[in-house]
Amino acid sequence: QKDIRQFQLAKSAVCSGIETLVETAGLVLADIAMVFLAGGFGFYLNLDNAFRTGILPEELKGRVSSVGDSAGAGAVMLLEDEALFDLADVITSKVKTVDLSINRSFTERFMENLLF
Repeated sequence: QKDIRQFQLAKSAVCSGIETLVETAGLVLADIAMVFLAGGFGFYLNLDNAFRTGILPEELKGRVSSVGDSAGAGAVMLLEDEALFDLADVITSKVKTVDLSINRSFTERFMENLLF
């Protein structure tokens, strides 16, 4: 029962986080062309099961790809091509932090997404 509860909490957090970030960007899930799942989470996640269990919103089906160690790959790319530093600066200047722990929309979604 404890494992099921932990899965339920993780499922709700991931799904609610995605939905909240998309809303914060002024978009809807249909606007998202592609989602790249990075790191161990993305590498080991079975996408079919993730959609079936509600970890990932069904609306993104067919538009999610696991990319593994993208941080390491990106670091190698920067080391091999210094011109990419300018592009990295442009991208990072546009990044906005969204604190989900104080976001009312996330909290409401989290409670709704706890259900299986």
